[in-house]
Amino acid sequence: MKKLDEEYGPLEWRLPEASAIYWAAQGLERIQQNPTRTTEDLIVLRRVIYQCMQLTWQRGRIVENPFSDEMEFGPNLAMIPKVNDTYLKMYEEEADQNQRDGILRAHRNFLRQSIYTLYVYNRIPDAAKWFKVLAEKYPDKTIIDGDFNSYPRNVTLDRYVVACVQEDINDTSKDRAQAIIEGLIMTSYMSLVIDEDDRAAGLMQLARGAWQNYMTKIPQERYSAIGLAPFQDMQQTILRRLLDLANDVPPEAKAILRTKLNLPKEETPPTVPAEQPAATQGKTP
Repeated sequence: MKKLDEEYGPLEWRLPEASAIYWAAQGLERIQQNPTRTTEDLIVLRRVIYQCMQLTWQRGRIVENPFSDEMEFGPNLAMIPKVNDTYLKMYEEEADQNQRDGILRAHRNFLRQSIYTLYVYNRIPDAAKWFKVLAEKYPDKTIIDGDFNSYPRNVTLDRYVVACVQEDINDTSKDRAQAIIEGLIMTSYMSLVIDEDDRAAGLMQLARGAWQNYMTKIPQERYSAIGLAPFQDMQQTILRRLLDLANDVPPEAKAILRTKLNLPKEETPPTVPAEQPAATQGKTP
């Protein structure tokens, strides 16, 4: 476990994908001494590792919600460099050309998803860094679905992210939708801090649109199982998280955010401003 944590982690060992990585890595070690091994055995084991590594950044963080007393999954963005290294390692070790091509397709999709998620989580320099990696690694592959001229050299980071938001609004995966909506809300609030008020408003509107689109696709009888919290509750959760005394947001940034949102200066539990349009709140699941 220590060895794998150094190579692939740190992993969240309470989640099943960490165990899957462990056993697949054990298999790759032991199969070297097995004269009856097949190419298919190696393919399956490598695929388990890089697919599970993909999950470690998408939903590899366990978060305790103090307002609902529930455990939730969140993206672990710190894992992105390790996931990238894993794809490249598995590509180098694979001998079958068809499988190598498949690993590259998976790697390219990973880069596209991670760029988008980093951006909406206000990690814009990191998003720009990986956008450059994508452009250098796959210069002749389009990056916006349906746009046959969207080669990396023709598309800015901002334009790419906007296209991704529009696509994700049609996604019905709860984990994916929640991660994107929370990220948009957080980036909206942090944009206020740096006086990018127009961008903040646009991001919040995108977040509302994504929330409404997701909720309208869920049958009412499935709300309790796969429904999201009301949009204003999600705003409230993110705002409390940003203004929490225990986090690493600078005090000056918290003060600016309180001023922009007309919140009390004292460290009282924040409340989303009442002037939020009532029509955007939707029905409570």
